[in-house]
Amino acid sequence: MGHQQRAIKLEEINIAELLNSIFNHSVSLVNLGNDELERNRVYLIKEYNYILKIYGDNSRWRNEIKFISKLNKCSFKVPEVITFGMFENIGWVIIEKLQGDLLIDKYNESGCLDKEKIWYNIGEKLREFHEKNKLKEEYIYITKEKQIKKMRYEEYVSKKIERFKYAR
Repeated sequence: MGHQQRAIKLEEINIAELLNSIFNHSVSLVNLGNDELERNRVYLIKEYNYILKIYGDNSRWRNEIKFISKLNKCSFKVPEVITFGMFENIGWVIIEKLQGDLLIDKYNESGCLDKEKIWYNIGEKLREFHEKNKLKEEYIYITKEKQIKKMRYEEYVSKKIERFKYAR
């Protein structure tokens, strides 16, 4: 009979039916928020201590699963993907719940200097990720004199980090 229509709103997804199709029994959920953003739904599956994420945008769903898998291979501390799929033409993923504090909570609690340190550390981790995965071999840029220049990407990132360190 053709493809099912995409649900108009995320809240119309029958989450109990989705979870029953995965676990073959009912499970308890705790809504972890982000509903007001209307991008996705995030729940804790209490019995397994897993996170269920239902996406409003399937391209974000695909990209996030790929990104988590890549980060896992690079020894970053990220949740393990337990399973994922489509339900009523909406992407979903179940991942392990990591212990610890949320970055956004730490960021909101920190002072101005701590926030700079947080951003610096995030930049360092991204640099490591780029280097390990060779996402960019060269950085091409235009100088103030309107000349096109090339630089090894690692060198470019290092210069940016050095400028950030001394710009304070």
